Amino acid sequence: MRKLFMTIAIMSVFGCSDADEWGEHIDGVIDRIHVEQSGAKIIALTLDICGSNKGPGIDKELAQYLHDNKIKATLFINKRFIDKNPDDFLALAASEYFDIQNHGTQHRPASITGRSAWGIRGFDSKQELIDEIQDAENRIYEMTGRRTTLYRSGTAFYETAAMKIIHGLGYKVIGFAVNGDHGASDSADTVEQNLAGAKSGDIIINHMNHPASGVRDGMIAAIDKWKSEGVQFVFVKDYLQ
Repeated sequence: MRKLFMTIAIMSVFGCSDADEWGEHIDGVIDRIHVEQSGAKIIALTLDICGSNKGPGIDKELAQYLHDNKIKATLFINKRFIDKNPDDFLALAASEYFDIQNHGTQHRPASITGRSAWGIRGFDSKQELIDEIQDAENRIYEMTGRRTTLYRSGTAFYETAAMKIIHGLGYKVIGFAVNGDHGASDSADTVEQNLAGAKSGDIIINHMNHPASGVRDGMIAAIDKWKSEGVQFVFVKDYLQ
């Protein structure tokens, strides 16, 4: 019943919204965390786990490295991954160094007018977008007893009308200042180079569901260097205004 009343309220408030902006970095998308400009360099690592049908569900070696080295990372996890890999999901959720957040159900861009990004079509209605977010939220809560507060859509694309609906559900939308792997398509050397340019306060996006890619080796090389420089790794949720 709570979901029904919330849905009705959201559709009533935002029923007349028009879709204006469209992209990865539109108004309301948070690309950086709030940090003091003096002191240690602070980085917010985020990793998407998209749950696609291609290959293994997760890079377990990368997950183990982050856990063993006490590297905090915010994981945006899609419901498809949870459904296919419940034990792996629970192992991630059990780590104190991983903060589990919402990456939707069908992994589609946040459009309610059918816009597409990276060849993936968005939604055709407000209710479809609401279901995309709430179905994933409910599954995560069912398995962990914890609520999510941050959302990243599939493809990380958004339109203005969709943003209002997401915010109406109580979520902050998390983008990125540094794209570390461009959909896990970059080589290890390129991933390392991409991350090397990160500044204090940047949110970084990488992927944890492509173990055959160069993501793991590139991330580990960058993180090992950062550790030697005293960089701090934090959860996004702890550094939002």
